[in-house]
Amino acid sequence: MSFLAAIVLMVIESDEALAWTVFIKLLTECSDWRRFYGENTPKLFEVTKNLREYMKKEMPKLSRYLNEQNVILESLFASPLLTMFGNLIPISEALRVIDRYILDGEEAIYNIMKHLLKSKEQDMLKMDCWELQVFLGRNLYIQAVEDN
Repeated sequence: MSFLAAIVLMVIESDEALAWTVFIKLLTECSDWRRFYGENTPKLFEVTKNLREYMKKEMPKLSRYLNEQNVILESLFASPLLTMFGNLIPISEALRVIDRYILDGEEAIYNIMKHLLKSKEQDMLKMDCWELQVFLGRNLYIQAVEDN
């Protein structure tokens, strides 16, 4: 949560009460994102399950390949999703993600993840298990910003 709180405080540095209100709204009103930070992080498993189902349907080769390589998506998606990518990409880009989240709710995060996975599918199919883990845990998001 500290990455989200820090981003909010950077944007609304002059009014801590307003920053607190915005932070709480990010966690509760846009969706139930606060469940990422609770015991056993149930939201992480829910989001990952939905992304797995999307991959099975829309990217079956990648889905099978990730299973064959024993890639555990929950551990790789935890950091980017818990921070809304704020720990991996420049703050200006993280703010754009948060803006989309505020406007469209968690569907914005799903759409970003789906687009990233789809756009890098062919590259991932050429990676070994270690490369996949590094890519999905960190480099996917960094490359996406660099590509734009």
